[in-house]
Amino acid sequence: MQEMVLGVRSSAWSKSGLTLGQQLQAIAAHGFKFVNIIFDPDQSAKEAKEAKRVLDDLGLYSGQMGVDVRSYNAAAGPDSWTLWVDMGKRKVDFQAQMGGKQIVMVAGRYSTDYPWHNAWVDSVRSMQAVCDYAAQVGQVVVLEYEPEIHYVTHTYESTLTYLTQVDRDNFMVNIDIGHMNCMQTPPRAVHLLRALIPQCHITDNDGTEHHGGPIGTGTTDIAMWMEVLAPFVEETCAQIGEIPSAAIEFGAADPDAEIERIKEHLKRIGVHLPLRF
Repeated sequence: MQEMVLGVRSSAWSKSGLTLGQQLQAIAAHGFKFVNIIFDPDQSAKEAKEAKRVLDDLGLYSGQMGVDVRSYNAAAGPDSWTLWVDMGKRKVDFQAQMGGKQIVMVAGRYSTDYPWHNAWVDSVRSMQAVCDYAAQVGQVVVLEYEPEIHYVTHTYESTLTYLTQVDRDNFMVNIDIGHMNCMQTPPRAVHLLRALIPQCHITDNDGTEHHGGPIGTGTTDIAMWMEVLAPFVEETCAQIGEIPSAAIEFGAADPDAEIERIKEHLKRIGVHLPLRF
């Protein structure tokens, strides 16, 4: 069984005005081979083509096609889900172009004008549609467990129910350890998901709100979570033919300096995951 590797999300470099290809080059300069790409697939066909060339030239792997802001905004009513599903399908197409196997989706929001039950039913049906489309090209759709209360799956219990109701073999869940920390979800809870976790995300916060503070400055027990999750991620990925990974998520004015600080911090706390697979 392959050992879990350390990856990183591309979004920290996107704010520097770099193209996606340039972001990938910057990431590769820090030794990473596994990258979670955050990119609007409608943005630029030329930029996407450049990114694929960089991935191939540098031997990088597109681990997950990540969420962009439009993936969250399905709270306007039933008609908004058509746009949401279309975005999911474009993510699948983009990730297939990059050679990856996973896209990340959220379950959407509800509001006073669009009640929880209505949003839940529409969300389940829409997620099934994205999963069915992804299955045609051998991809996995991964649910991002969002802790804010206006998401239909903002609790661990609702996430379990949602997974059951979507009921697709290629529908799995991502564990963001910062999300688990601020929701005070105990590690033992993830045992119910042990064969459904193809990746986890490394973030940090103070345990009271989802603010994504600098990694190593909050209360998230990163070393403990990595020890708990590694065998589950490795088991899941062995079943689906994927590379098991833990991806760093962060934002910083100087991402190159910050990612080196994070790598050193992880080593100091005993998290020794390889960068290469």
